Amino acid sequence: MNQRKFTTFLEKLTHSFNPEKITKIAKQADFCVRQRRITPFKLVTCLVAIMASSTIESVADIQRRYCEWSDSNITYRAFHNQFSKPEFPKFMREVLSSLLTDWLQPALAFPEGHSFHQFKQILIQDGSSFAVKDSLKKSFPGRFKTVSPAAVELQVTMDLLADQPCTISLTPDTASERDYLPEPQTLSGCLLLVDRGYFDLDWFQDLQDSGGFYVARCRNNINPIVVSAHPGQPSPDFS
Repeated sequence: MNQRKFTTFLEKLTHSFNPEKITKIAKQADFCVRQRRITPFKLVTCLVAIMASSTIESVADIQRRYCEWSDSNITYRAFHNQFSKPEFPKFMREVLSSLLTDWLQPALAFPEGHSFHQFKQILIQDGSSFAVKDSLKKSFPGRFKTVSPAAVELQVTMDLLADQPCTISLTPDTASERDYLPEPQTLSGCLLLVDRGYFDLDWFQDLQDSGGFYVARCRNNINPIVVSAHPGQPSPDFS
């Protein structure tokens, strides 16, 4: 094992992890009722540091390193019992989810002073169509009946700052895309980017009234009123 890597990871994780938060997650996942010699915080911290710094071949490798780091004499059986708990996978999944929220979202967010910093979320709404077996045409009719009698459309709302989808819906290809837009009331302080298939002036007005913002491709037949114009070089934020 690379001792220097292990020590480096351990120091970073010890400063980054919140012992109280990890203990709370462990209790919510029913992983522990009361803390014993192997605490949830020490277990997670040591486990992540070991797996990040070396190749693990057995639980015994983790147990030995844990004992060295914590200056304790935990038996293999007691240590193995932690991993064999049915609640252990749920506990680790919740810890990972919490860490991704705490670490990745700030890294993906725009810095203060940036034009996009004002938005709580920047969302993209779009859909992709693809053909399925013709025998499904009654349940999933396609728009182009000669070429693809049966087709579906995957409607997705994507959160750019979190780099993950918020909602995913599988619909018949003939379904209206606008029916799968988020509710305007949920988009206060958010920026939504949509294609012209979602163009709906009434919905945009509801979004604006709810404190949301949007950028949309327009249809060719609209007749907008130009309220103001801002000539000049584009902002560096949009380059």
